[in-house]
Amino acid sequence: MSGLIIRRWKLAVLRVSLDLSARPAVVRSRLDSYAGDREVTYWERSDALADFGLALSGETPRTVQVPQELERAVERSMLTELPAESALWLRLEPPYGYLGSAPWEALAERIHVPVLRVPDRLPVAASLGDTWHVTMVVSAPSRTGWGATHVSNFARALARSATMGEIEKFEIDVFPNLTVYQQLTGAADDLPYVRIHDPGDFVRQPRTRPAPNRVGGTRRIDSDDDPRLLWAEWITDRLGSRASSALHVAAQGLASDDRSMLTISVDPASPQTPRRAATADAYDVWSLADAIGASLVSIAAPEHERRDIGARMVADRLGQLRPGPTIFSSIELDPDCQALARIHSFLAMQRDNELPGDPSWFGYIQPESIQQALAQPLPARHTNQAAPPLPSGPLPEGLSHPESYAPTAPLSESVSGSEVPRWVASSSRFIETRQANLSNAIDAGERRDGPDSAYDRGASEALADIQDLIQRHLGNA
Repeated sequence: MSGLIIRRWKLAVLRVSLDLSARPAVVRSRLDSYAGDREVTYWERSDALADFGLALSGETPRTVQVPQELERAVERSMLTELPAESALWLRLEPPYGYLGSAPWEALAERIHVPVLRVPDRLPVAASLGDTWHVTMVVSAPSRTGWGATHVSNFARALARSATMGEIEKFEIDVFPNLTVYQQLTGAADDLPYVRIHDPGDFVRQPRTRPAPNRVGGTRRIDSDDDPRLLWAEWITDRLGSRASSALHVAAQGLASDDRSMLTISVDPASPQTPRRAATADAYDVWSLADAIGASLVSIAAPEHERRDIGARMVADRLGQLRPGPTIFSSIELDPDCQALARIHSFLAMQRDNELPGDPSWFGYIQPESIQQALAQPLPARHTNQAAPPLPSGPLPEGLSHPESYAPTAPLSESVSGSEVPRWVASSSRFIETRQANLSNAIDAGERRDGPDSAYDRGASEALADIQDLIQRHLGNA
């Protein structure tokens, strides 16, 4: 599906792959763009694994970097040969191992445009409601203070965005573990539009509900004592019927040779220590996001000592799995959360003509969801050339969220009303996941027509009709 997205939007793409067949193994990269309908390759190169901080053994690296020679090659081409591009898109060709944790986003400082990652999923997540409702999950170890500081700074940054007109209505539900909650005690009065939930209120109640099936065909959680289920039950219980626009998770990561995870408290009402902590992977975060109806997922890690490979890889994996934007944010590089708030505001309202970019975050974002910004001429400080032509299809009007640009039928625009039932938003996320899977099948089927291809097209159209019907019903309610 990434190939279809690249061709349709004629993106300037840095393709990166891990070539283990070479002797010795290397990382291959290639810069492509389009001249009209013709794809043009500007250069290809190979770099040693060691230049990225990687080893053939597959052991978890201490840090991963982008070689300076590769950075200079990208800078030279983007500034001299591709100065009209609104963004550079990164396509990591699987399997790519820990290359997903490399700071590719830092290239933005050299080329003066954002570096975004090409997703592998369509359609764009449908937006529901006119209030940007963030569900914020924060789990920090004992004897640390970054969790409570991050909550305060993010809330204030969103409030500043609202003051500047970058976002209209927003609200935040914070679900902290015990350490963060104790540090936030008394802070709620100073944080606008924030509800801070006490982890002790829920966990003292008996938990008798059956474990839910996870959305998207992922595995089932069977244990009522599973920490991931404790967190999920607490969050969904306190949210009640209210849907969320975004899920923001702030936690430290953990990377092993075969898996990347986020570390969380075993029980939200208990301290988190190195010897008493649980883990959640990309599928767990995906499941929670779909359960609360969130279209955007953002993950933040403190990264005070070095880049958090585990958290970065969870965000990277999540961005490859789900429709809808996925963001990773480094708290160390964005301590006041201004860059994080701006990308949230941009994706919520689409008011800025210029794509927000910052070396503190990377993201998987569907080009369809930012087509207005892609269509705008770049600022004079960057280039005096015209922007690339916009693909065919109407642009959304006013400040509404964009339509889905899918191979079949587009979804309707966002519904009105500040309170969207959680079951509706969750159902929308479920439908989008099924549409994403079918879109991939359709893309493959275009090269081999047959009964299966026709079935996939029909099923995708039916799902789009169901989604459109749900949104129109709510819009007329």
